[in-house]
Amino acid sequence: MDGNQSTAFKLACHAGVLTLENGGETFRAEETVRFICSSAGIDADVLALPTGIIVSAEINGEPQSSSVKRIKKRSIDLNKLNEINKISRRFVSGELDEEGALTALDELNNMKPINKFFLVLFTGISSLFFALLFEGSLFDSVIAFLASSAVQTILIYFKRTYIYNFTSNLVVGFVVAMFAACSVAIFSMGNIESIIVGGILPYLPGLAMTNAIRDTMMGDLVSGISRLGEVLLSAVSLAMGAGIVFAVYIYLGGVV
Repeated sequence: MDGNQSTAFKLACHAGVLTLENGGETFRAEETVRFICSSAGIDADVLALPTGIIVSAEINGEPQSSSVKRIKKRSIDLNKLNEINKISRRFVSGELDEEGALTALDELNNMKPINKFFLVLFTGISSLFFALLFEGSLFDSVIAFLASSAVQTILIYFKRTYIYNFTSNLVVGFVVAMFAACSVAIFSMGNIESIIVGGILPYLPGLAMTNAIRDTMMGDLVSGISRLGEVLLSAVSLAMGAGIVFAVYIYLGGVV
């Protein structure tokens, strides 16, 4: 490969990694890598998994280079996914050269995350309206808002310590259920079910479930099954956290 093709190969691998790290489907990551490599005259074979991506490059049937990247962190950032698509399309169309596209991806990767205050605030607001949606009272909605805001604050700290998803989801279910049980017991009002449902809904792995189904439908069975396992584990840990509080609450005489 010449210098431009080498840079394009690096660009393709970087785009694939960022796609997986920000919640993209495996087939989306594979297509992005193939399109970028194809526009640079490179035949690429790609295998993307939720935990890694393998890319090999050929030119005129001759092996040129290969890359194996481990995906160590995964989150959901639809804005970054959209920007990755824009950058790859601009490169394929010729609006950006190899160096310009690679610089744009690096800037996107280093972009500051959303303001933590707004993240906590809007997560709480979503829980407030979820509680109302499930026929909760104004009291239930306010408690769901407080519980969800507190949980999001805890999760922001957890992201700094690289704690396991199972543990963080367990804490989510526990804290939301604790808010619900304590508020109902102290104020003798409210619906504990509405509070818990409203508080937990923003943390359910809905997008991960969608990606699992889409990967399976696209024929990526390994990715689909692994994502489904991750979804089930997240749901179980959320239920376990709330179940611990429920068990203690009922044992102490509470009524659910």
